[in-house]
Amino acid sequence: MKIRKLLESDYKTLEKWWLAYGWEKAPAKETLPDNATGGLMAIKDDKEIAACFVYFTNSKTAWVAWPISDPDYRQSDREIIMEALLQALEMTCIQQGFKCLLALGKSKSVVKRHKKLNWFVDEDKPGFEMIKLI
Repeated sequence: MKIRKLLESDYKTLEKWWLAYGWEKAPAKETLPDNATGGLMAIKDDKEIAACFVYFTNSKTAWVAWPISDPDYRQSDREIIMEALLQALEMTCIQQGFKCLLALGKSKSVVKRHKKLNWFVDEDKPGFEMIKLI
């Protein structure tokens, strides 16, 4: 497996994945970091498996967002790949001098993954993702 920076050409793949997961439409490129190239892609055997974006803020906090994976990839190492991708994003942020990572999520697997990688997860109160596409 290898992890690389997202390329402009990856957006078409990500768009297919979002639609396959039932999204009415994919996030617009201009709403994603660096016009949809601000993140990383995990690849195994020359096949794109998963991606995630990171928004660099004007503070020492970075927002890790939009994790997505190939809905047809159901191999046993899927979770390992997702963890490696998140860890690679963390290393990227550390190298850039960030001190805090922020992520939102409601999926049980996403929450479990973050807990495993020593993220603080506030489970006492429900959280809600609020997004408005305008």
